[in-house]
Formats: sequence, C-alpha cells, structure tokens
Amino acid sequence: MIYDDIEFFNVEEINKQGNILRFKEDLIQSLGNSAHTRGRFYGYRAIGVELRFVTDSLFFDLKLRSDKEDSKVYVFFGDYMHQAYALKEGVITNLHVEIPEKFLKYRDVIKEYTYHPRMVRIVIGYSGYVSYIGLNTYGNRRPPLKEELPRKSLLLYGSSISHGSEALEYINSYAFILSRLLKMDVINKSIPGSCQAEEIMCKYLKEIPCDVAFTEFGVNVLGLYSLEEYQKHLDLLLNSFQTKQVYFTSVLDNGNLLEPESLAYKKMMEFRAYAESIRKHAYIPPQELLDDFSSLTADFLHPSDYGQMQIALNLYHRLNEKN
Repeated sequence: MIYDDIEFFNVEEINKQGNILRFKEDLIQSLGNSAHTRGRFYGYRAIGVELRFVTDSLFFDLKLRSDKEDSKVYVFFGDYMHQAYALKEGVITNLHVEIPEKFLKYRDVIKEYTYHPRMVRIVIGYSGYVSYIGLNTYGNRRPPLKEELPRKSLLLYGSSISHGSEALEYINSYAFILSRLLKMDVINKSIPGSCQAEEIMCKYLKEIPCDVAFTEFGVNVLGLYSLEEYQKHLDLLLNSFQTKQVYFTSVLDNGNLLEPESLAYKKMMEFRAYAESIRKHAYIPPQELLDDFSSLTADFLHPSDYGQMQIALNLYHRLNEKN
C-alpha cells in the first residue's frame, strides 16, 4: 500500500493507532478456532514489512513506536545494509539517518542490484509490533517505481519458522536470505504459532498476485487437527494461490523424532505421508530443507540462524530450477 508517499510493502492496513498491519484487522480478529486463537495476537506482528521510498535528500528523520516489547528495524539503501536500530517498548523513537558520503558518490554507477540503490528500505524485525508516526525527508520523496523493484515475487505462508520471528535477526531468516538469492520480493504472510490455513486466510491468500508460492504447513496444527482436518486444510491452502508455481513442505524435523512412541510423532509421520502423496504441486521433503538436526535451537523446534541459512540455500536450489 502507498501511504504518506511511502510504499508500505507487505502491508494491508495502518489502523487508527498507527499500527502497521500485514493483514486487515477484521481478518486478524477472525483467525484460529475454538481451541486456539493466538493468531489474533500474533497477527499484529509486522515482521517482514518494509517501508520504501526514494529521496534526493542526504538525510531523513523517521519516527516509529514499538507498542509491545522492544523491536528491531534495519535500514538498507537498496541491497546495501546501513544500520540496525532498536525501538524501546512504548517510546516514540526518532531515527536520524544520514546517507554515507561514499555511497552517495557511487550509488548511481552501481549496475547490478535487486533493489535500486537510491531506494531507502526500512525493514521491520522482531518483535514487530510497530507503529508509524511520521517521516521527514527535508525535501522530496516518492514511492519506488516498478523498475526499481524486483521483477518477480514469492508469496510465503507458514509458521514462526517461516516468519523468522525466532531467528536472532530477521535479516538472518530464510525468507530474507531467499529474497536476495532469488532476486525476488518475498511477501511473507506467515503467522508465528498460528499457521492453521483457516478458510478466511486461504481466501485472503488467493487475492495476492505472485509469481511463485511456498508454504510450510503442519507444525502448528499437530495438536489441533486430525489427519482428516489436516488433509482438508492443506488441500484448501494449496488451491489458494494465484500462481501455478506452488511449492510446499510438511512438518520439518523437530524434537518429536526423539519420541517415536508418542502421538505427536505418529501424527507428524501421517501429515508428511499425506503431503508427499499430493502430485498436483511440487512437494519438497522436509529433510531436503533441513537435513541436520543440530541446526535446530535447544527448543528442538525452531531452526537456529544457521538452520535458517540451510533452509534458504536448499529452497533456493529447488525454486531456482524453474524460476
């Protein structure tokens, strides 16, 4: 969306409180089922959102507020990272950013790029409960033009693993790394802890134009869905993308593998077997994405930053075959 002469990438709405939202608020408040509604809280996280603009000014002031917990934001000039900033909870923070002299000197001669070097990108990281207060560029500004952006986009839907909310830094998440590798915009619509492929979510995903789609589905519903419910929602999800280029995986390796007699292990294997049986779309076995158990963090669920990089590289090789 375009607001205040800024492109708010991966944003559907800025509400009255200034909260930057990846989904419309009425959708967020409809997420989940009677047993699990935490998506109505996590849906407010703007992790993976970017504020993008182009200006001739040498500096600018951006005011943001982190509403719950502290948040990280990262400033990029095109592909080039400038600096990371911390937003304190409940405090309006003014980011005064000056474009380095050497970058100003050479940015117009850079020929190879994914994002045009003149474009300022403010990337929102963890915890992501961020509100926009205002921007002063002390001169002109405009949203980026089509030719200043990647030509293709990847739509991503999954759990916290795909959202990147458990990575130490969002820019170390597989979603962010994959964007650079593929030279695509990644529209990250993952929901941490609440990836349930509800009908209202699938209907929303169907409205998003994209060139390629990837979904990681299953770990958040191991304790919520029966095998029949998993089948129903996975089928619904895979038919919810505008593109024919749909890739998907099931539950990635996690601590359930250490308890082969447990119900969670049994369901995990059943979910995987059903996903593998689908022939309409390109299934990627979980072990092809994360093949090293020590790439998990000590919770035996979330990939470490090293694990995130593994997923990014392995997924890149699969997606790059046809795209």
